[in-house]
Amino acid sequence: MKLEFFGRIFKAKRSKTEPFEVIDIDSLRDLLEDELEKEKSEILRECKSLFSEIKTGVERIQSIANRISESKIPEDIPKKIYKAAVTSKPAFINGILNSVGPFKGYKLSNFDDIEKFHKTLESSLSDIAKISVSKGRYLPVVFGEEMEQIRRESKYLLNKSKEI
Repeated sequence: MKLEFFGRIFKAKRSKTEPFEVIDIDSLRDLLEDELEKEKSEILRECKSLFSEIKTGVERIQSIANRISESKIPEDIPKKIYKAAVTSKPAFINGILNSVGPFKGYKLSNFDDIEKFHKTLESSLSDIAKISVSKGRYLPVVFGEEMEQIRRESKYLLNKSKEI
């Protein structure tokens, strides 16, 4: 009662509530599905640029591995390191090439492919880390610059993976 009195004195405006819109359940389902499809297509569009950047990074890792494969191990290094490098080099190269192999013909065509791509990327990065520690542990002595480039590219791919 007092509020109405003061409201009249100070001419407070009453808020008008808009009437609720009644929507049929079938049209609501269609509306939600349309919104979901729009959101999925927007996410897919944004991920395509990330996908191309990731694919470029994977190709760089592959080219570095091929460069290591083609280069020879210098014989002027200590004999034990030379033997270890000669033994571990083929296994390291095969491991790296196998871990980046699934990306060769990969294409994003729908929203579900994004999740598969992300899982494949995480698996590949995990494999690269394991291979670098196990089979490639002696190779930084011989191929220090190339191993550092692979590490940098892997870190770059990990950051891009987090963006997905």
